[in-house]
Amino acid sequence: MLIFFRSPVAYLAVESHAKPNKTDNDKLKWLFGNATHIDTDVIEGIFVGPRKEW
Repeated sequence: MLIFFRSPVAYLAVESHAKPNKTDNDKLKWLFGNATHIDTDVIEGIFVGPRKEW
C-alpha cells in the first residue's frame, strides 16, 4: 500500500503493509514538514524520482 502526502514543494509516498492509524499519520505529517495526507490510490502526472539526497 502506498500512502501519499503533499508538501508545498513535493509529493511524498510511503510504502506500508497496513493502513496507518491517526497517530502514525500525525507522525508522518510532522516528519514531512506538516505535509497534507492525500487519501487516494493514484496521483496523476509526470514525476521524477527517487533522487539521491546530498
